[in-house]
Parts: sequence; C-alpha cells; structure tokens
Amino acid sequence: MASQALEPRSTARKMRTCFLLVTGTLLAAAATTQKPPTLCPEEVSALCPPELGEFPELYAFPDDCSKFCKCSYDGLAWEKQCPGTLLWDDDLKTCNYPENVDCGTRPVP
Repeated sequence: MASQALEPRSTARKMRTCFLLVTGTLLAAAATTQKPPTLCPEEVSALCPPELGEFPELYAFPDDCSKFCKCSYDGLAWEKQCPGTLLWDDDLKTCNYPENVDCGTRPVP
C-alpha cells in the first residue's frame, strides 16, 4: 500500500523532468537559430523620429522586398524579415502575399 501512495509523486516527478527537458531543448534550439539583430542602412535610420509615438515607424528595406525596417526607441532602424514567402507591402505597412505587393525597384529574393 505504501508503494501505491508514492506512485503519483513519482509520475509527477517524471512529468516535471520531461517538461523541463523539452522546454530546455526548445529554448536552446531557438537561441541557436536566431540571428543577431541587424541595423538597416543609415538612410533608413535617418527617417526614424527621435521619439516614437503610439504606433511603430516601419519602412521598406531598400535592397530586399521580403524585409522591412522598424524604428526603435534609440532612433535606429532594425532589419526585420517577413515570414515565409511574404513580401513587405509599404503601402499597408505589413507583410503581404507576393501577388498583392508592388516592390518597385526593391529586389525580390
């Protein structure tokens, strides 16, 4: 009977250990696959206001239609990547499907 009382604790301990291992593995994988932040070209950072308002300032990345620049509180513009095959729609200020985006002179990867 004593061994039956210990069983739920043993199961809980195993579940906790499994959870910690999975969480640790996911965090390690995310840390190794994430590239460091990259500044946008100086001419884009020059467009960033000294103080940000309620909404973020977003600009097209000049050399890649799948990227955009987001101003930060330090007055610098940081490079961001649209997910998957989406392209930056500078009119709507969001990533959008390629058939809905006019990249102009910005190259499509």
